Amino acid sequence: MQRFRKLLFVTILGAVSCAFPRIALCAGNLGAEQELKEFADYNLTICGTGARRAINEWRAGRQVDEQYEFGDCIAEARTEGKKLYTTVLAKVSGKNQAEAALKDYFATWLTALANVKPNGYETIRSYNDRQSEYAVKVDLMWNKFELEN
Repeated sequence: MQRFRKLLFVTILGAVSCAFPRIALCAGNLGAEQELKEFADYNLTICGTGARRAINEWRAGRQVDEQYEFGDCIAEARTEGKKLYTTVLAKVSGKNQAEAALKDYFATWLTALANVKPNGYETIRSYNDRQSEYAVKVDLMWNKFELEN
């Protein structure tokens, strides 16, 4: 699963660099903050994709390996996200409001990530609605962090 996500990410990055060469030139200059934001958004999307597959399988009456579909994804994202968060937190150290906003953002992201796991009774539509609510909250917290930073 991790290899697939990395391959997908590299493929997307390659497509973007071909389509927008000026952006590709700046890709090495991504700040730690932007790297955290992109990582967080990407992993919510990828882990959610596995959860959606699981919902479709459950609705079709088939068994689902939850660990494979979304469990490993969530665990890996938490681990890697914590590393990126720690880097950004060190970078904004001393800016009390920025630190507090970053902590709120990360806590909100962790909550959204934990809630990627679908409820067995959910339809795709209700799952997507629930995930959209979390995405809005995460974006709101990120905007707050950017304002305070």
